[in-house]
Amino acid sequence: MEALQLDASIRRHKCGAKKKDLTTAVGSLVWPSAPDRLIVTNTDRLFWKLPCQLHLRYMSIQAAKRQLENPKHPGTLSPCERCSVGNYRLSPEPQADVHRSYFELMTWLAVEHALCTPDVMHFITTTATQPMNLLVGRELGYVVETRLVQNWNGSVDVWVPGLQLIIQVDGQHHDLDDQQDRDASFMAMAVQQGFNVFRMHYQDIKYVHAEVAAVVHACMERAQGRAVAKCSRSHVLLHHKQYMALIQAIKP
Repeated sequence: MEALQLDASIRRHKCGAKKKDLTTAVGSLVWPSAPDRLIVTNTDRLFWKLPCQLHLRYMSIQAAKRQLENPKHPGTLSPCERCSVGNYRLSPEPQADVHRSYFELMTWLAVEHALCTPDVMHFITTTATQPMNLLVGRELGYVVETRLVQNWNGSVDVWVPGLQLIIQVDGQHHDLDDQQDRDASFMAMAVQQGFNVFRMHYQDIKYVHAEVAAVVHACMERAQGRAVAKCSRSHVLLHHKQYMALIQAIKP
């Protein structure tokens, strides 16, 4: 019933609604709470509560509106990416969502393990700005599949808001020369915008817990104003000229 009422409210605002205030219609879905006004043309990104009631999605008001108007699930946001694969903590093999890879699920598990350690939780809650300081633990501590880097047409695989850490999980096609150029350019662009970046190579997946833990602690220990840009131990990008130039540029 709530979903039907929400869908009806969205449709009432649809026609000629570019400047309409949707706070009443969708404000209850914003985490931790909605701003004073949710205007359709506002390009700010917000955290949104997903139907699973466990995880969040980070997106614009327009993106949320499109999802709520989707006839496949009217009045509700698109299903949670993390929950759609089944119980990956019990078995990290994609069950329902065939678009997820084993490497991606293993990286999620490593991120969750790192974010549940007391030192990491304390660091985020005491140093991150609001509401990022509330995003701790294995459920709220990270979001997946979000458009984050400006002027980059694509989503990031994992984002840890409390550490401003982007994690990309790279499969076999990232070994191609053209893709390496794109990946290095993405890292440089993300660093310029104040993000920390880590690329996890599929061949290093057996080391994923150690690799993720190391980059998380590097983010915590970084010098003020210095970004973290790292690749896993055997990533092909380690020998790329643009990546090596980036590492030299951000050295203390």
